[in-house]
Amino acid sequence: MKKIVFFALTVIFLIAFLSSCNLQTVRITGTPKLEAPLGATSIVLNDFLGDFEDQLEESLNGLTKVKDKPLTFRFATDLVNISMSDFFSVDQIDFNDLQENISIGFDIPNLPSLASQSITLPTINPSSSNVDYTVNDLDVPSGVDITETLSLSVDIPNTGGSEQTIDSASLAQTISASGFDSITLSQGTFDVNVGMSVPLNTVEIKLKVLNTSDEIIAESAYVDISDGNTHSLSIDLTNKTLSSTFNLQPVFRVNTTTGSPSTSEDITIDILGITGGKISAASGVEFEEKFNNSNTINLSLDADAFATATLNGSIEFTLTQPSGWQNISVVSNVELAQNGNVLKSQTLNTYPTSIDLSDIDIDTNNIDVTVNSTVTGASNSEFTTGTVSFGVTPNISVSSVKDAKVNLNTSASKPADLNRVDFASGKMIISATGVDFKEINGSVDFGTNVYTLTINADNNIELDLSGKTLDGDIEVVINTVSLDMPSNSSFDVDVNLDNASFGYIEYSKTGLEQNFSQNVEIPETIGNLVKQVDLNAGEIFIEWNNNLPMTIKSFINSEMLEINKSLDFTEGTSNETIDLSGKTLDFETYNTIDITAEASPVGYDGSILTLTPTNPIAPGDSLTFDATFTVRDLGIGKITIGATTISNELSETPIDLSSSDLDFLKNIEITTIPATINFDMQGIDDITASLTVLATYTYDDNGTAKTETKSIFGNISENFVATDFATVINRKPSDMVFGYKIETEEVILDGTDQKIGMSFELDFPMKFNVTQDATFIENITTEGDLLGRDADNREMINDLLDQIKTLDLNLDLSNTTGLDVGINLYNGSELIDTLTLSNSSISLNDLITEIKNNEPFSLTIEPFIPAGDYELANGEIAISFWASLDTELDIPINLNSGGDE
Repeated sequence: MKKIVFFALTVIFLIAFLSSCNLQTVRITGTPKLEAPLGATSIVLNDFLGDFEDQLEESLNGLTKVKDKPLTFRFATDLVNISMSDFFSVDQIDFNDLQENISIGFDIPNLPSLASQSITLPTINPSSSNVDYTVNDLDVPSGVDITETLSLSVDIPNTGGSEQTIDSASLAQTISASGFDSITLSQGTFDVNVGMSVPLNTVEIKLKVLNTSDEIIAESAYVDISDGNTHSLSIDLTNKTLSSTFNLQPVFRVNTTTGSPSTSEDITIDILGITGGKISAASGVEFEEKFNNSNTINLSLDADAFATATLNGSIEFTLTQPSGWQNISVVSNVELAQNGNVLKSQTLNTYPTSIDLSDIDIDTNNIDVTVNSTVTGASNSEFTTGTVSFGVTPNISVSSVKDAKVNLNTSASKPADLNRVDFASGKMIISATGVDFKEINGSVDFGTNVYTLTINADNNIELDLSGKTLDGDIEVVINTVSLDMPSNSSFDVDVNLDNASFGYIEYSKTGLEQNFSQNVEIPETIGNLVKQVDLNAGEIFIEWNNNLPMTIKSFINSEMLEINKSLDFTEGTSNETIDLSGKTLDFETYNTIDITAEASPVGYDGSILTLTPTNPIAPGDSLTFDATFTVRDLGIGKITIGATTISNELSETPIDLSSSDLDFLKNIEITTIPATINFDMQGIDDITASLTVLATYTYDDNGTAKTETKSIFGNISENFVATDFATVINRKPSDMVFGYKIETEEVILDGTDQKIGMSFELDFPMKFNVTQDATFIENITTEGDLLGRDADNREMINDLLDQIKTLDLNLDLSNTTGLDVGINLYNGSELIDTLTLSNSSISLNDLITEIKNNEPFSLTIEPFIPAGDYELANGEIAISFWASLDTELDIPINLNSGGDE
């Protein structure tokens, strides 16, 4: 707000500053007008009435606004309203309060869910292995024939007593053996018998074995054949290779002294063959050798993993021969056994070959593999020593198991509030997707009872719940199962309770007893006036819906209505009535109409409810009982009004109008406050009754506290009585209370249209005289400096104040209250001016010098209501203030000659 003034004055200052420059003069003249808002306020109705309205509302319950102009408040109350036709519906006695419900309900607890369990079946993990045997040497087969008898004539010279060797290739004899092309012996001797036809002194012979290239393969030692007998000669063939065609050359060592120069001797060489021979390599040898060995296929199973398992798959056998073998066959008989029991035996001729073990039953022991082989060499075979290896590769799995150990345990806590249930039906189903169970060893523990699991027609594990008793926590134990092996040895097993229902339940539950106690208060006025009401019709209507499997016992009592009755709420939907005709409502004895009801299930002891339903109950079922008690169709035979005097207060709290903070309320005189008593008597001519309403109060009588009573009195025969309470209110009383007194004689109402009514009304119209000018809100003071001066702009603004022509305070007033409004304007405590609603501005010209010399400078605005007569409307006063100033400037501006335009 103040910045607007500051910026406007700054513009004026800048224009003045330019005039001081050495410029060609141009004259500018203007009268700018500036405005700055100073404040605004809005006053609504409550701000005028303040404590007055608050006191009335607090004291007179039900005070309402009934008129806007003049604004009028009214307090109205029925003090007596007794009607034969609607005695119970004129909000004196409301029998709707005697409609009550009783509900008993609970949910049968759901049985707990049993968590899915994972089963891992034992699986075989057979290891691959080899069955090896080493072929070191072959016995010389019988088909190897090197026998032959040689006869040759040899000239034995006369050496004249000296030793001479006869070693001539011409003596070599070619031997053709059969049954091999070549053999290499790891051991063995070539045995020969040799001899001469006649004795001859000192003749020795040895034999050399030569290959066809006349290379010596082996040779024997010399043997003396001088005696003409046959002698044995052996040639060691260890590690020697012999072809089927070789040369045998005799060598003689002689020392003779015969007479002739030489003697021709017949030499016999009888080849016996090979003795003790072992062949380490051979070519073209026909032979047959038998070998055997064994090994174990480790199944990696615990001894108790299962009783038996049925296999699927086969064991593959491969054969690896020594690299030098050719045309040699291996025929093997393979035997697979466990604990000496042969699982399968098969002869293998070709390799690789598999032995099918599908549908073979095994236990958990390892599988023994025994291989008995016959190795046969053909006539064109090639043989050498080495290792024959049978590769054993198991490709087997379990297709089904019997009595597999699974160790499945799952449990769940019995609902705490189910002490015991006997199942009427249902099944516990234990199943796994894709798994067909065959046999089961397991049980279900239901507390004190343990039940055996079986296999149902769907190949699931089952417990038929019919007739079973659950009185403890549930525990499912499965020790072993027999089943066809699923694709995955690990799988989840679900445990479900299907279609379970109960034929007997012991349910632990407190709070099933239900009761209500209703009391309809008899209004004090009715209770004091009416002695009794005789009913000629009416009933307590009770309807119920009982879906509990039992009868609900109920007891209904009312002292006022003299009811003491037991009811059985049977199963299903039904109703019952209690007749109220002939009953008397004794208002002299009782001040409430009471009904008490209790309901409880039959057999319920406060903590345990035993249910034996005709139709089984399922877990989670909601069992409810609802009953509604309604008092209805009341008919009145007669109403007896007693002879009595009743006194009571109308004010809830005292009214205090003596100390309002608002000057406005201290200086008003309300024109009128009408008070009215109304009587309404129908169909009755012979009753005597009166009503007095009194206002007791204290007021200030010229400094002395004085207490007085203002009253209004009327007889029921007058119909209408009025007076004015304005004098009381205008005294600004303190501790003012309203009370009443009713006096009647006894009378009996027994006609259908008879009625007695008494009521009181008090109006507060806001039509008043303001005795002297009175403020109605706090004063309004502008904040800070009126022109927004501070250390930075003070000098400039003060200089410019000399050029201000006028300075005015303006106001804009919106008033819908019906009141005149005045404004007092103060500079501090000095009254500057007063204006009424017809004025729109106040001149502050005389204050310009004071504004300049006083910083900060502020104004105080005091709104007031001028003295006079008014009718207050339900409206609002809104006031806005702003300052305006006019300036007159005559500023020369010089421009440089010859300069750019």
